[in-house]
Amino acid sequence: GSEDAAFDFVERVASGEYGLAEPEYMRAIVRDSRVAGVVLGCQVAPRCGFVLQVAVRRAFQSSGFGEALVADLAATFRHEGMEKIALGVTLSSPAVALYKRLGFEILRPVDAYAWWRP
Repeated sequence: GSEDAAFDFVERVASGEYGLAEPEYMRAIVRDSRVAGVVLGCQVAPRCGFVLQVAVRRAFQSSGFGEALVADLAATFRHEGMEKIALGVTLSSPAVALYKRLGFEILRPVDAYAWWRP
């Protein structure tokens, strides 16, 4: 199910499949014994961190958790000497407002395509 896919993704990130992954590039907020939100990042090039995934459980959205997670990861990247932090997001996503509040700028819109095996 989707939970298995999520754990598989986290394991791939931790193994370095997407870039240099350090434990401090993965964060979670836990509330009421449940994971309320997570952020996963990696270093994709010298001095460049990448935000791979930000997820906040629906019950905790609009609580500031997403902003706190991304800001904390960005501070860690900067502390590690990364001068640039990048991410990809669909322009129609409500998360665009979050990233703009945190100082991210749209460098170029790109078309994204997905393919699923039947």
